Amino acid sequence: MGKIIGLCLLMIISSVSYSVENSTPEKDDNSQLDLISEEVQTSYIDDNLNNTSARITLPDNVNIINYSLANKRLGYEIFDENHYTQKAETVSIDTTLKEDGHLLDSNQYELAAANTRTQITNAKSSKYLPTAKMIMTFKNVYNKRKKSYVTLRYSGTGFLEGKNIAVTAGHCCYCDVTDSGDYQDNISNPRFPDSIEFYFGCDNATDINQESSYKYYAEAKVINIEYSYYDHPTTEHDWGAILLDRNIGYSTGWYGKIGNWASECNNQPVYSWGYPADKPYGTLWKTSGTLVDSLKYKYNYNLETYNGQSGSPIFMEDSSGNSYVCGIHTRGETNFNSGTKITTFIFHYLNSFVTTDLRDYTYEALDLSIKTKVGLDWSINITNNSSHIREVTYNTKMCFYSDAQNWSNLKDTKIITLKPYQTKNVMIYSNWFATSITACYYYNGHQVITYADNLNGNKTLSQHTNIK
Repeated sequence: MGKIIGLCLLMIISSVSYSVENSTPEKDDNSQLDLISEEVQTSYIDDNLNNTSARITLPDNVNIINYSLANKRLGYEIFDENHYTQKAETVSIDTTLKEDGHLLDSNQYELAAANTRTQITNAKSSKYLPTAKMIMTFKNVYNKRKKSYVTLRYSGTGFLEGKNIAVTAGHCCYCDVTDSGDYQDNISNPRFPDSIEFYFGCDNATDINQESSYKYYAEAKVINIEYSYYDHPTTEHDWGAILLDRNIGYSTGWYGKIGNWASECNNQPVYSWGYPADKPYGTLWKTSGTLVDSLKYKYNYNLETYNGQSGSPIFMEDSSGNSYVCGIHTRGETNFNSGTKITTFIFHYLNSFVTTDLRDYTYEALDLSIKTKVGLDWSINITNNSSHIREVTYNTKMCFYSDAQNWSNLKDTKIITLKPYQTKNVMIYSNWFATSITACYYYNGHQVITYADNLNGNKTLSQHTNIK
């Protein structure tokens, strides 16, 4: 058996199909990128300087960061997964949340034998053509040993989820390339690549050597990543959606997807294909296995993978034999591999490139929990469960139930900023006979109040929500 390196909520399915080397040592962060070349630069290339280490000032509720490769500029987006209009031209709306992908024939794939890697010799057939070998180029990387600036090229895997939108691991399009070896600068400074090239349906080095003349070639135009990953890259939000410079999907097709699949693991079968670096350069390989665990934002599985396969699609198969992408491969570990789960947020963000969804807005409540009791006072954790930045107001003293519920008669308020998925601890002080706590944020003209009563020393409480 090859080297093994390195489920949920409401189920949503997206189905819209279109018919028409030698490896280097692994990165020590267990991401499965593959360094394929280093080229010494004759000078520092100023016109390609990537200045993204400087943080930009962002308004509340931002949850997507956009990076234009053409002008090297950062932008931001406030995306509401419950209410959005299509980013591209109009197509028919499918509100069933089942999206089958646009493939050149059926989206039913045969499973490979469990726990094996098999070379795909027909990578340009419809089921594999939407998968690409990616080449990410980073310029102006300082090599301490050579005492010169170099250009690094890494490889990964990506796949299409629309006519011009490719999906991959977040660290394939935003990562710290100066965190080890001759490039170590002892600074956490992730950056975007200077360019990303895609070779869809690639099955040999000859395809890649054709460069931009390759029939199924495309380049990245805009990189979109979740703000939480931009602010602090973690395995939980390791994904990226890349707008391409052409509508290559009309020639290759694209995959369907399913969100929040497999709330219980139950050894569900999964499979994947990608471009591992320990196999002949440019060749596509598939592997199959089962889920080991389903977490809130990730899947763990026993698929065999290698460097270069970061960003590979992870497939499941429904009872009718139809296949959907359920996750994005990102990491290798000692006992299992893992990938980012397509959550409700990711599902709808990708869907926004191909359709419109104008459901009523929904509002995610804050979460209040007890950390400890200090005399008559309470140490309270306030958690932002959303992908948005929230400016949260809370009352620093206990208050009466009706006041907490309606946000009235509160004279001791304080404001804190919570990043996506962040928890902050605050002190709430006793106030005579008052027994409730309350916090809120404002969004889309509404006040979302989370309040609680029945606090006790066993760290339990009764939590409620009121939207005004």
